Amino acid sequence: MVPVVAPRFDLAVCNSDREREFVEALHDRATSGGWYADSWPRPDRIIVSVCRIDGAQRCVSRTLRVDFDGASVAFGDDETHQFVTDLDPARGAKILTGLPPAELAGVAADWLEVEMADWPEEL
Repeated sequence: MVPVVAPRFDLAVCNSDREREFVEALHDRATSGGWYADSWPRPDRIIVSVCRIDGAQRCVSRTLRVDFDGASVAFGDDETHQFVTDLDPARGAKILTGLPPAELAGVAADWLEVEMADWPEEL
């Protein structure tokens, strides 16, 4: 495991140097943007998620998800809210590859920030 500094994601280790670079770049954007995320390290990828909570209904109303496998990033809504399926372009997910990890993190952060911008302060 590779040490990573990502306290806003509650993450201290990841799988590779490329994942570390991606996570730290995404974490830097979270820090500058004032947002937090959860992380889910898996043997083949790192998953970062931001959930919209409906306090009145006591449930998650939307889960934004970013997967990075060391070479590509996938981002989109996780309609299961449980990370049990892969993100799929046929269901609206975007997948990018061929860029350095920090650039992929920047694209993912741009998407997250646009999606979160429309969320009310409280539901």
